[in-house]
Amino acid sequence: MRWNELGSRLLDLLNVERPLWLLALVAILMLALYALGLPLSEVHAIALKYPNVFSAAFAIVFALSIYGKSMGEGSAHRPLRIYLVSMLISYVTLAAIAAIPGIYTAMAAPSLVSQFISEVETFRSTYTTLPSMSFAIFEHNLEIDLLSYIPVAGAALFGFSVMDTSSLVWATGAYSMLAGNRLWYAYVLSVLMAPDTFTEFSSYAIAVAGGYVLYRALTGGDRRGILISIALLASSIALLYASALLEASLILYVGA
Repeated sequence: MRWNELGSRLLDLLNVERPLWLLALVAILMLALYALGLPLSEVHAIALKYPNVFSAAFAIVFALSIYGKSMGEGSAHRPLRIYLVSMLISYVTLAAIAAIPGIYTAMAAPSLVSQFISEVETFRSTYTTLPSMSFAIFEHNLEIDLLSYIPVAGAALFGFSVMDTSSLVWATGAYSMLAGNRLWYAYVLSVLMAPDTFTEFSSYAIAVAGGYVLYRALTGGDRRGILISIALLASSIALLYASALLEASLILYVGA
């Protein structure tokens, strides 16, 4: 089989039109990277950096799933499909796939987990009012949202962010498990079921879909498409602000 034929078949699988194949390939890739990283974990400097390899690999795969096939195949890459598949992949990653890099991080680089926990605690103690905390959350997430809107690169950045955040959530749970906590999965479950997780994922997914529409508009000279992409970006930003308010309210008034 020729290399170009093999590449074409691989791109057929790395396609938002086939989300189950895409998820299966991502899971296999994460397991392969986990196996590769085990002997490297003995070197402390590598162990601290290696978790980024999982996120980078996922970023490339996700970007290829949207932009890898010919841009003429628009029916397979509709904005609605991109949004729905982005949401599906985000939740499956958080619920299961990110456990692989998360466990690796907890075992090979526990200092990263300690740093993450410390940053969360510092954030909560620094911002103690709804306006200040919600704005701080919105400001941080807005950067991710705007970057996700960039055609091609934005899809990769979105993928990196989803895997990076989800793996840290799992690393925190695994770190607790290794310490003997029987309720270690409670933290992962709380993030998975939180309503602000849905709104935050949604805002990023809308931005990614908007970036794709912008790409098609710029390459096809479609002014109407540019306006639609801007409207999608505006919608994602509005939803992101509502998500920040919701997250801050849950932290301050519910103790989530």
